[in-house]
Amino acid sequence: MSLARFSLLILCVVVAVSTSPVSEVCPDESDFLCLSDGYSSCFPNSWKCDGEPDCDGNVDEQGCPPVVCDSDEFSCDNGCIPSAFVCDGDLDCYDGKDEATCPVQ
Repeated sequence: MSLARFSLLILCVVVAVSTSPVSEVCPDESDFLCLSDGYSSCFPNSWKCDGEPDCDGNVDEQGCPPVVCDSDEFSCDNGCIPSAFVCDGDLDCYDGKDEATCPVQ
């Protein structure tokens, strides 16, 4: 076996061992677990309900308390933006809600 093939074999074994199938807990108790394609990933709890989807299916953003915006802000599903950002031609809400009902220019 050539050195290149042996090195490739070792690399494949290392990758297979370091990519673990579904785990049921995170090593750090302050993390949360996302399941995706049969594999698990751990993320900091501070990433839950932060308005940015990190897990497949956006499960880390589901079941979150409603966001309450100030009177000078616009409410997006992913948080609050300044009211001045509404109908400015830029998509600031992940779902485009801030530009969805704007008059055509």
